[in-house]
Amino acid sequence: MLNYPTAKEIIEQETFVNPLCRFERVLTLPGEGYCIFELLLRDDEIVLNNVRVSDVHVRNGYGTAGLRWLKSVSERSRAMVTGEIEPNGHKLLNAVLLKKWYSKNGFTVKNGRLSYFPESLYH
Repeated sequence: MLNYPTAKEIIEQETFVNPLCRFERVLTLPGEGYCIFELLLRDDEIVLNNVRVSDVHVRNGYGTAGLRWLKSVSERSRAMVTGEIEPNGHKLLNAVLLKKWYSKNGFTVKNGRLSYFPESLYH
């Protein structure tokens, strides 16, 4: 049986704790961008509570890049991603737009909940 790194191990190696909020992890992206995640890590599950970027980076691809990275963590660790769609107060991203965004980026969205099941579970 193959040993896979845990999602927690990967996330701790590839991000850092937000110095302003110890419950958040910051992913540095190419250029001057970053993506901030509020996550709960379980043995076989990543619970996504929030994903955000700075106001100046909204609608510039940083959130999408962050989601791609999170999906790669899911694939490498074989952990599913779950969560709820909750707008974080940004006027450009309401619940309807967030649902479309998550769906467009490979997540299943149903009744305000999101999920991503890694393909690596099936290979």
